[in-house]
Amino acid sequence: MQIDLILIGDELLKGKVTDLNGPYLSHCLKSMGHSIGRIVIIADDLDSLAVEIASSFHRSDLIITSGGLGPTGDDRTKLALSKALNLPLIEDSNAIEVVKANYARKNREWIPELNQYHRIPKGMIPLNNPVGHAPALKYHLKSTTILALPGVPQEFKSIIDQEIGSLAIPLQNKKTVTFCTREVPEEVLFGTLCPELWSTLEPFGAVSSLPTPGGVILSVECSTQDTNKVSNIILNSKLGPYIWQVGDQSLPEYVFSLLSELGLTVSFAESCTGGLAANLMTNISGSSAVLTGGVVSYSNPVKINSLGVSKSTIATYSEVSVEVAKEMAIGARTILGSDIGISFTGIAGPTGATDTMPVGTVCIGYSTEKTSGAVVHHFKGTRDFLKTKFTMYGYYKILDLIALT
Repeated sequence: MQIDLILIGDELLKGKVTDLNGPYLSHCLKSMGHSIGRIVIIADDLDSLAVEIASSFHRSDLIITSGGLGPTGDDRTKLALSKALNLPLIEDSNAIEVVKANYARKNREWIPELNQYHRIPKGMIPLNNPVGHAPALKYHLKSTTILALPGVPQEFKSIIDQEIGSLAIPLQNKKTVTFCTREVPEEVLFGTLCPELWSTLEPFGAVSSLPTPGGVILSVECSTQDTNKVSNIILNSKLGPYIWQVGDQSLPEYVFSLLSELGLTVSFAESCTGGLAANLMTNISGSSAVLTGGVVSYSNPVKINSLGVSKSTIATYSEVSVEVAKEMAIGARTILGSDIGISFTGIAGPTGATDTMPVGTVCIGYSTEKTSGAVVHHFKGTRDFLKTKFTMYGYYKILDLIALT
């Protein structure tokens, strides 16, 4: 089944926004054994968009467009659909009812002259928008279905959830098996650690490898009857000890699930990561069950006054040291009342390096009722990359501490 996703908007091409709809659609399709066959980003240009829709219509089973349904002059998706499929724009009574319902849900009055939401290509079906005002559109001709959706991620996701079951997408006897590894670069994984692994897995299906700031995500798309065989090959390889999850949860989500199962709590003391570790945890619904709190201790006075770090420890070893990281973690755990305390102090750059502490140095402290300490790592990269990598290694340390419980 050929599935095309057409992303519409100058802001995507100019890098003003990052697409979130493609990953969400891919996630939804994966459970059905399908994947997006083609993703195209098109500017807000009527002719270019119409040509792309017409071309896609002749080769695809399902076309999903994202964006261009709003009320402004650069929202041209309906015009492009009309031109590509030779369907005149009309005032549609069903669209009027959908729009009225969308506005009534937010206790607002719909003024047709401000948006023209009720004008759609003839023959298209207007769909409820559970989050926004503009109706989505659905059209089926011969063997091709078009689903035109708003580009706002919350609206796109809500309509995909609402409509995916009605698209008659056949289930396939395929499953993607995903393995998340830690602390092994991609070239080491496939170059020296497991040089034959890729060729061993290829006969079972498509193999993919995605480097992350903390490791590699290895996926194999195989038939459902081969999933156990594929899993055994990977788990019994030299890669096995570096696998922290068989699945596709993010690292914070996975850590959250383990802490929840064990009834454990965590707190963070963050200097160089600026609250990123706590933020990633609070992005998860229900995180209050495991996260007691966090302190962004960017300055030394905050380390001293809020976390109880000794002035003499900072004076003797400097604020970027395993000694200070350890005291920060102990302070986070005891003051914030958690089972596990994790701290970060380091140099994310591009300035701040010394002869003994280059950019990319991070000291990660940890503390539980039974053990406390700190480790030091040295990485390379941009400031944003380093902050993310520091944070991932802090989450790895939580996994290590959980394994000791």
